[in-house]
Amino acid sequence: MTAVSLLFVLLLARSMASMGRHLTVSWWSPAAYLWHDALVVLVFAAFEYVFRKRRRFAWTVYAILAAYAVINVPVQRALSTPLTRPMWRAAGGPLADSIRHYATWGNAWLVLVGLAAIALAPVVARRVAPRPVLIASIACAALGPAAAARVDTAGLERNAWTALVGTVVPPVAAATPDGDWRASDHAPTAHRDL
Repeated sequence: MTAVSLLFVLLLARSMASMGRHLTVSWWSPAAYLWHDALVVLVFAAFEYVFRKRRRFAWTVYAILAAYAVINVPVQRALSTPLTRPMWRAAGGPLADSIRHYATWGNAWLVLVGLAAIALAPVVARRVAPRPVLIASIACAALGPAAAARVDTAGLERNAWTALVGTVVPPVAAATPDGDWRASDHAPTAHRDL
């Protein structure tokens, strides 16, 4: 199952992006930091199940999901967040200058390790039973929001894909006001002449 391979790559990307960061340690920490990764894996597992007859398509989507997570590792190390939609809109000069500034041998090495993991994870995943991994991912995704409320993750729980989707989808739907938005909420008072 390719979803297990994706989980391996996402966990490696998460550990590389978190190197050198202060992580809060508690019993809730694994679920708090990893629930976004588990959620992406579960969505991909459902996608893989739906397209089980089109294996090439599933492998292509696996490669895209994993590569984007790996490419975001240097960005997460520098900014403590993966690329978001507003960052992508800043594409061009400012974004290119920022990427060029952080294009170091250390970051290149991390990306190469991640890309190698994308190729090797399916070989390792063949030896792993997918059912326990998916059950653990379901538990992690279910406990994640409650765990994140108890652990200060400083935004490090965000996955490259959930950060991108989270900035594309507005958190609250706009509503039209019932009355005149320019009118005061307070009733007019009579002025007494002194």
